[in-house]
Amino acid sequence: MPVRRARAASTILLGLLAVAVRLPAQSAADHLMAGDELFARFDDAGALAEYEGALALEPEHFEGLWKAARARMILGDRVEYEQTGRTERRRVEYEAGRVLIRKALAVRPRDPSALYWNAALLGRLAPYKSRSQQVTLAHTVKAELDAVLELDPGNDMAWHAWGYWHLTMAKLGGAVRFLGSIIYGRLPKGSYDEAVRGFRTAVSINPDYGNHHIQLARTYAAMKKPDLAKDELRVAIACPVKTSLCAYYRDWAKHILARLESGRGGGH
Repeated sequence: MPVRRARAASTILLGLLAVAVRLPAQSAADHLMAGDELFARFDDAGALAEYEGALALEPEHFEGLWKAARARMILGDRVEYEQTGRTERRRVEYEAGRVLIRKALAVRPRDPSALYWNAALLGRLAPYKSRSQQVTLAHTVKAELDAVLELDPGNDMAWHAWGYWHLTMAKLGGAVRFLGSIIYGRLPKGSYDEAVRGFRTAVSINPDYGNHHIQLARTYAAMKKPDLAKDELRVAIACPVKTSLCAYYRDWAKHILARLESGRGGGH
């Protein structure tokens, strides 16, 4: 009897091994799907691992490249919120994302997704560059965003970035702009009105994304329109959590709103 049982167990084991051998290996598409599922659950590190798994099988997989770049950028952003002062860790993530997005652009040079994430990563890397390089990057980022909006005018994140570019440029003082132009080259001009247009367009496309409202509020605060800013911040606080950063955005909106209500200004 023990011999029969041993033979039966051996037969079952061999059968299981045969089935395992016949199972297909995980494809790049499988890794991509798994990455998307993890990304939807706000597991950015897990999603990145799956996208990298896809790229290990197909190094020039366009979707894998830009989604891995996106994950790198978000992980860098999360370091900023979770570990204040860890600037080097953020830089490493952004640089890694930039390498990936350049590969994506080599595959599809005019794809709006790749152009958008390239502009976003260049913007994230600007603080780590010299002043003259920042001037060059300011022009480059604007050109990239203009190209994205020409190709994909319904891209709310591109409108958001376009508004943010105008807000950042508009906040530069006249003296800073004058001296910067003399020393580093001509600085591009931004406009609060154009920033409002960018953020309001982003809101019209995706009204439930809190950071659109926060940046619109920051613009109104810079324009000395605190009541409009407060309205947008209250909307931002009520927005659903749609990404791994939305909880941080909600806390930020509460912080800015508290400052405005106390008369201390909108902060950063």
